[in-house]
Amino acid sequence: QTSRSFILRKLLTEILKQYEAAHTVVPKRIIIVKRPELYEKTYVAELMFMPETTVCPDESMEDVAKKFQQSGKFNLAVLKDGKYLGFVSRARVFSSYRSLLKDFSDD
Repeated sequence: QTSRSFILRKLLTEILKQYEAAHTVVPKRIIIVKRPELYEKTYVAELMFMPETTVCPDESMEDVAKKFQQSGKFNLAVLKDGKYLGFVSRARVFSSYRSLLKDFSDD
């Protein structure tokens, strides 16, 4: 029988391997994956970070699209008055945009 922590350790190890293969520098917060003894001692507050690029709920889709293009990110955090509301994905934004263009061209 496979324990929960064993499955978690295997999953995190695989994620780390894929991350290391794609990046030359591994952030400090990823290092705990290789040290299972830290799982019970490490808290989310120690690993969180403020995203470099954010959007506001009342921002135009044109501005959001530009931020996606300039940042190269696939997801952007949505903040209002400094509070996290959620995130918006590049795929969702551009899919919605294509749908709007299609609807507009059909008219």
